[in-house]
Amino acid sequence: MYMSDIITLRISHDIKSIMDAFDINWSEYMREAIQQKIIELQRERAFKEMDEIREKLKGTPPVSQEVFKWRKRR
Repeated sequence: MYMSDIITLRISHDIKSIMDAFDINWSEYMREAIQQKIIELQRERAFKEMDEIREKLKGTPPVSQEVFKWRKRR
């Protein structure tokens, strides 16, 4: 079953008049715009987290060096 919530967007009468002049499903447009913004924000958050991890790992040897050390011990 598809569940959804309702949100309200308040706009001026002038903007609503202009919107009415176009044959666009504004609800669908806003849903898509919100979905795109969520994707953008999730990417920004992921990039920020990756940058924080890189900052914490600064100065540590690359993983490849550790692999070579372990291989030499065999």
